[in-house]
Amino acid sequence: MRKYEENISAICRKNTDFSEKELAIIKRTAEGLKDLPDIEGKDVFLNCVCRDGATSVTVAYYHCEDSMYSISSLGAVVREDDEPGVCRTMWYGIPSNDMLAVSFTTTEGHRLVQECVPLFCEDRVIGIIVKERRLRETEVEEMNREPLFLVVDYDRYPYLRYLDWLAECVDEGVIICNANKKVVFRNLTAKKLYHKYGYINDIYGKNYEDISMNGFMGVGPGIENSFCERETQGGGYYFMTREYCYDSGSEWFYIVIIRDVTRDYLKDEDLVLKSVALREAHHRIKNNLQTVYNLLGMQQRRVHSPDGVAAIQEAKSRIMSISTAYEELMAQGGDQISVRNILESTSEKILRMAEGVVPVVSIEILGDDIIVNADIATNIALVVNELIQNCLKHAFEGRATGRIKVTLKKWPLYSEVTVRDDGVGFIKESEELRNGLGFRIVENIVKSKLKGKLQMTSTGDGTDVTFSFKLL
Repeated sequence: MRKYEENISAICRKNTDFSEKELAIIKRTAEGLKDLPDIEGKDVFLNCVCRDGATSVTVAYYHCEDSMYSISSLGAVVREDDEPGVCRTMWYGIPSNDMLAVSFTTTEGHRLVQECVPLFCEDRVIGIIVKERRLRETEVEEMNREPLFLVVDYDRYPYLRYLDWLAECVDEGVIICNANKKVVFRNLTAKKLYHKYGYINDIYGKNYEDISMNGFMGVGPGIENSFCERETQGGGYYFMTREYCYDSGSEWFYIVIIRDVTRDYLKDEDLVLKSVALREAHHRIKNNLQTVYNLLGMQQRRVHSPDGVAAIQEAKSRIMSISTAYEELMAQGGDQISVRNILESTSEKILRMAEGVVPVVSIEILGDDIIVNADIATNIALVVNELIQNCLKHAFEGRATGRIKVTLKKWPLYSEVTVRDDGVGFIKESEELRNGLGFRIVENIVKSKLKGKLQMTSTGDGTDVTFSFKLL
C-alpha cells in the first residue's frame, strides 16, 4: 500500500477556516484511515470542506495495491461536476453510495465509483471520507441497457393505478414513495436522470432520502407542508425538483417530479456572458474615445490628468494581453499555445507600460508549461493581466520596490494559476475592489469561460489570488 501524507495543517490553513478543535479531528481521522485500503481493497481519501462551502480539498489519502493513482492528489480541490457524491455528502451531511466520479489521475477521464461518509464537528460537516473503486464492466452494461417498465403492485399501492401510466407520458422524472419514503415507482425518465446525476444503480426500492438530490425530504403530512420546490446540480447537470405529499385516504404517499433544466441554465449563462461582453465593449469604446481625445489634445498641450492616463493605460493593457495570445498563435502556426510563453510576454509588456508610473516591480513566471487552445489562452492572459494591474495599483503603496510571482500548476483535470505579491495586503476585500470593472471581468471569465474557481487570501506579507481552469 502506498501512503501519501503532507502537512495537513498547511493545506487546511490555505483552504479552510477550521478551528484548532476541527483541525485536531481531521488529523485523528486521517491517522485512523491508514489501514482501510488493505482491509477493503479501495483507495481512501479524506477531504476537508473549503471556505466557500461549495468545494472540498484533499488533505490525506492512502492507496490500495490495485490503485489507479500514480500521482499525489494532496491539495487538489474537488468540484461538483467531477465528484457529485462528495459534494452531496458535504452539502447535506448524509452518506452517498455507488456514485460515479471522474478520477484525479494521469489517465484522464477515468471513471470510478465512490462511497462518501460525512465527518462532523458538533453539527457542522468539516470533512468527507471517500472510498473509491473501479467501475465494473457489468455496471457499465447495466447503465447502458435500456431501462424496463416496472411491474406495478396495484394491490399494495392502489394509488399508483391512476398515476403510473401518466408518469411514463411526460418528459420529467417521476418518483412515487410510500409512507415510509421507500421508492415504489419511478418512470424511465427518472432512472435516466439519476444516471446523469451519478448513480450507477436503479433507485427503485430504495429509501428516497438515501438517494435524494436535495438531502432530506422537504415535505410531510399536513396541507401546510405538502409542497417543496428546490434546485440542485450534479455531474455537470442542473435539476429542478418538486416534492409533494398526498393523503390517499388510507395512507400518506409522496410524489417527486424532477426536470433537467441544464439547457435553461446554459442559456442563462450565455445571456450573462453576452451582458458582460457588452459592458466590456462599452468600456473599451469609452477608453478608445478617451484615447483619441487625449491624442488630439496632445497637439495643444500635455495631458496632466492622472485619471485620464490611468484609464488609457488600463484599456491598452487589456488589448495588449489579448493581442499577445494571438501573436503567439501566429508564431507557432497552430491552435495550441504555451500559457507560460504568453504570460512571460504579457508581464514584460506590462512592466514597460508601467515604467516610471509605479514602484520598481519584478514579475517572475514559475511552474509548469501548460498547452491550451487560443480561447483558453486569451482568457487566462486577460485574468492575469487584471490581477497584475491590481497588484501594481494597490499592493505596494508607500514602497519603492516589490515582487510578483505567477505560478502555473498543471493537474490532469484542472490546472491552476496563482498570482502572489509581497505587498501590504488587506484584511478583507473592499467594496471598491468588488465593484470595480477589473474584478468583475476576472470573476466572470474564471466562472463562465474557464469553468474554474477563484480564491483570494491576504495577510500583511502579501496577497495570493488563485484561479483554476478546466483542460478537458
